[in-house]
Amino acid sequence: MTPFNFVKKAFSNFICNLHTLFKYNNEQDCIKVIQTQNKIICNLQEDILSVRKEIVEIYFDTHKDEADQYRNELRYLKNVHTMVPFLYPQTKKINPPVSGYDEKYKLSFVIHNNNRLYFPKGWSPETASNAYRNYIERENLLGGGYTEKAPHQYVTESFHVEQDDIIVDAGCAEALFALDSVEKAKHVYLLEADAIWLKPLQVTFAPYKDKVTIIQKFLSGEKSENTVTLDSLFDKFSEESFFIKMDIEGAEESVIQGSKDFLTSQNKIKLACCTYHKARHAETISSLLEDMDYHFEFSDGYMLFPWDKHQQPPYFRKGLIRAVRSI
Repeated sequence: MTPFNFVKKAFSNFICNLHTLFKYNNEQDCIKVIQTQNKIICNLQEDILSVRKEIVEIYFDTHKDEADQYRNELRYLKNVHTMVPFLYPQTKKINPPVSGYDEKYKLSFVIHNNNRLYFPKGWSPETASNAYRNYIERENLLGGGYTEKAPHQYVTESFHVEQDDIIVDAGCAEALFALDSVEKAKHVYLLEADAIWLKPLQVTFAPYKDKVTIIQKFLSGEKSENTVTLDSLFDKFSEESFFIKMDIEGAEESVIQGSKDFLTSQNKIKLACCTYHKARHAETISSLLEDMDYHFEFSDGYMLFPWDKHQQPPYFRKGLIRAVRSI
């Protein structure tokens, strides 16, 4: 069965069970149906990722010259049963995080730097704790050397938020990155369009409400009812210091193309921009930034992004680019 047919089957099952829900009058029966549906979809997703893993392995079996460049990543991939984004062994772990459930807000949380980091409604403390550990240990979002290489690491010892920077956390989700540096920041702008994160963000940043702005829109290259641009947000800002983090599901290139006025303004700008969502984004985004006189480096190592249906050889992608433009 092809990946496309897997998706068709998952959608068909979803519609079938959606109709079935209307037959039940009590919550427990509905929950059982939903749990069954979730299990089916998860199994189908695993099948899709397994097929894509096989495609990658077959390609490199017949392209030995390219395989040598990715030998460590391929070795790791062969030892897991499905296609995964992070391809490097873990070197250490954090202590179990303190987590809990806030009865007032009906939300689970994890303690980070003495602050509560809240998660969406319906998440258990265990789920929140596991997500937090994944951000720190597997994704290495904040550094710390938890894996041999860290292609999704936003900051380094020389590239980080400094005192009185204005932080733009685009595609922030739970906003762990922003929370980690909120004390230093002059102001923080959180951009997240997914409504499930709105309440957790409001509660997490309530102690900093005077210096945090939550924007429930997409960051884009064009301004619309549901989108904002860097130019529209900061058209009257000049000679400020910005740290911009973008993890926006493949819209990174369009944002850079549509924000040249701001990105070439009289502001000091540091940009941590994901490049793994689309094939060739590392090349196209770095070229755009080079044309705007940014100095840049890529994060260490490679990622896979198995959820992109437009997979292209050599499949492995640079995780993100760190760029600086000083005035």
